[in-house]
Amino acid sequence: MTIKHILIGLFCLTLGFVPTVTALSQFDIHVSPVIWKTPMGDNYNPFDDTDYLQDILFDVSQNTGYTGNYFLTFSKGGSDLFDREAKTVDGKTIHYQLYGTLNSQFFLKDLPELGSLNEVVQGQISTGSPPNQHAIYMRVPSQQMLAPGVYTDTVEMTLYEGEFTNSLSVQSSRKVSIPIRIQVDKVSQFSVGDDDYGDSATVNYGFDYINEGEFLEYDLFVRSNVPYQILAYSENEGFLMHENKQAKTKIDYVYMIDDVAMDLHNVEGIQFTPMFQTDYKVMSHVHKIRMILKKTSHAFRGQYFDPVSFDILPLY
Repeated sequence: MTIKHILIGLFCLTLGFVPTVTALSQFDIHVSPVIWKTPMGDNYNPFDDTDYLQDILFDVSQNTGYTGNYFLTFSKGGSDLFDREAKTVDGKTIHYQLYGTLNSQFFLKDLPELGSLNEVVQGQISTGSPPNQHAIYMRVPSQQMLAPGVYTDTVEMTLYEGEFTNSLSVQSSRKVSIPIRIQVDKVSQFSVGDDDYGDSATVNYGFDYINEGEFLEYDLFVRSNVPYQILAYSENEGFLMHENKQAKTKIDYVYMIDDVAMDLHNVEGIQFTPMFQTDYKVMSHVHKIRMILKKTSHAFRGQYFDPVSFDILPLY
């Protein structure tokens, strides 16, 4: 697993959100909603094995000439733990974490569970100084097997005036809500044999021995977080053709996926499988492909082939 760091910054206008601004006696706090994206601008893909760290930027400024220290804490959001969770409207969850520094292993926390300086953000400000810009870091662990949808949470950030303390007697000065939004995309991909996963592939099926009843078998691996169909397309409309294109001999065959026969003998050579339900918590599903030769007594010597292409069609 690799980890990549991306800078997101302030999203003042994204998706219609506006920054949250708190302006009470000593401090102004400007922070924007967090909309999680990869560096390529993609939403969360359950099958991507890369972790991305996203910067969340916010400004703290004083408005009454205050000079001194402050520190900020962060709530659990809708979770019972600081290993936080964003949820869909029907209760599905995705885990994410917040950190105070880029390489920290400590979750940002709130009172009364605070245990060390690593679990807060600290600052100092003086009269006439420009706003302090702070960054915290959001990590959404990779390969969480999730159904597609929009996952949301709200974390409350609390500012305390003075030096850091984990005393319950400390009084907060400001509270700001940070909306969190993570969209999980609908993903359906497959791989034939040892090939890389993708949306489509072509296999040039060939037989070294042309005898009736000879067969080939392959594994088709599918990873999908929604139900799907497999589309098979035969370039030769369901027949094997001789490697010498001058030879017009055709050899018929039975084509099966999971013991279900696929009729590729139509004009376009296209056939859809029935719909496959999917358990989105499973990394991959395996389908068995089998080709069985029919009558071959009329065939010339040589190798025979039929390129068959696959596509996967996500449903719902």
